[in-house]
Amino acid sequence: NVTDISWAYHGCYNLTGSPVCGNKVTTMSGTYYACHNLTGQPVCGNNVTDMSYMFYNCSKVESIKTIDLSKVTYSSGHSSMFHYCSNLKNVDFEGSINYNISFATNELLTYESVKSILTACYNTTKPTTSKSIYFTRTLTDQNGELTNLIATCNTKGWTVSGLTLE
Repeated sequence: NVTDISWAYHGCYNLTGSPVCGNKVTTMSGTYYACHNLTGQPVCGNNVTDMSYMFYNCSKVESIKTIDLSKVTYSSGHSSMFHYCSNLKNVDFEGSINYNISFATNELLTYESVKSILTACYNTTKPTTSKSIYFTRTLTDQNGELTNLIATCNTKGWTVSGLTLE
């Protein structure tokens, strides 16, 4: 019945597995902050509204599957959700992203992950007021697919920066 697990595992440097949290959890702010050895992704319900700083400095996480940010509301820490996840390669978004988010420290993101992130921006459901997404990545665009997603995101009020397409 727990709904708030904010900072629950903060600084658990040796946590490696995939912690399970209940379907009633709504607040996960900083839950895995600085869990340097975390490699597995937590299994949670889709009712989470606060994920600010959730994976901040989880430097060994390589893959985050099926993450849904549709219900997450804006807060200043959400843009730092994946900050310093330097080995993050694969992210699979469901639904939409409705707030600023940064992947500026995630230089290993795959093409499919970037496509998933841009599709989530494209699926924005809340009114946009100058939202930003940041990357530090150079990719070869396949048939203009990412270029088209970026253009659509721009029409929905997003500014996409730091993504260089060849």
